Amino acid sequence: MVPTQAEVEDVILELLALETGSDPEILREELLAEGAEMPYSSLVLVQFVVELEKRYGVRVPHTTVAASALRSVSTFAELIVTLATSNTTA
Repeated sequence: MVPTQAEVEDVILELLALETGSDPEILREELLAEGAEMPYSSLVLVQFVVELEKRYGVRVPHTTVAASALRSVSTFAELIVTLATSNTTA
């Protein structure tokens, strides 16, 4: 089953909340409403990518397009949904 954008955003926000010790809803307001970049180090980003790849059965490509998609919760979630959708149609 292909996840929805909202489902993937929730997972990303939960991972961010665990990493930063913040409340997921406060992070949602800050990051989704303002379109702000996610506060992460490269190591944390790799952990998020691995977790989402396992959870949704996708493989995030190592391209500049994918890298730029990882800058915000919305674009990161959109990338995961797109990859999951292409896996079900392949």
